[in-house]
Amino acid sequence: MSEEAVSTLSSSTTVLGTVTALFDFTPSDPLGLGFKKGDVVTVYQCLESGWWEGSVEGTRGWFPSNFTTPLNTPEVYFYFFIYYFDFLYVYILLFIFMKMIYAWIC
Repeated sequence: MSEEAVSTLSSSTTVLGTVTALFDFTPSDPLGLGFKKGDVVTVYQCLESGWWEGSVEGTRGWFPSNFTTPLNTPEVYFYFFIYYFDFLYVYILLFIFMKMIYAWIC
């Protein structure tokens, strides 16, 4: 499991969405969330590394997002879209700013 994810579970009760397990997952870490193919997982937190925090039948833990698919809740995947869009937006603004500085200096 990612170093970013292994420290603790969050206390967040905000549900980002639900996903369905595509495969069985047996965690090797005590903070991992095990599930079977077809289980519905409630998602509470998404990390860039691809590890998500969720719960199945009252058990909470971290699981690899690529073992799941959205269950009528596209907001889980919008999290990544928003993250990368923000990154691209900042990059474009920085590029424009640097071009303006270069034009001003030269």
